Amino acid sequence: MNFIKKYWIIILIVVSVFIHPGITFIIFGAYFAFTHIQSLIFLIKNNKKWIECIGCVLDMKRVGNGRTPIIHYTTINDISVKEQPKIYFISDLGKNIRKYKDFINQEVVILYSPHKPKEFIIKSDWEINYLFTIIAAIIGLAFLSIGLSNFLGYIKLN
Repeated sequence: MNFIKKYWIIILIVVSVFIHPGITFIIFGAYFAFTHIQSLIFLIKNNKKWIECIGCVLDMKRVGNGRTPIIHYTTINDISVKEQPKIYFISDLGKNIRKYKDFINQEVVILYSPHKPKEFIIKSDWEINYLFTIIAAIIGLAFLSIGLSNFLGYIKLN
């Protein structure tokens, strides 16, 4: 049962390939666009409301093929938080994206939401989070458009 909970989207996409290729694009595009548009809304909604504080990188948690930092910080209301960032892109693109495994037990500046203090981002990654979220949402919308166009008969996918 845990396997199905963990890999439901992949199973759905593989099964849909045999039903209709357009459905595969629709499912993938809708899922990808929805998740990244939610992240974009989170970034935009909190843009002027972020509360800045200092956190400490405790460890790196394995997520898929990469790792994401676990950060501990205390809010201005004395709430102790030990979480991973709400938005964090894992990449091996090079030196432009920080690898926090080199920062374990060191301080980082974080921005957290005043309404949900457990939801935060790393301040130095704000711009790259914003950029990659927009790019990923556009890719999702493109897949969704291709799938809908195929399903409605405007284009053919073989």
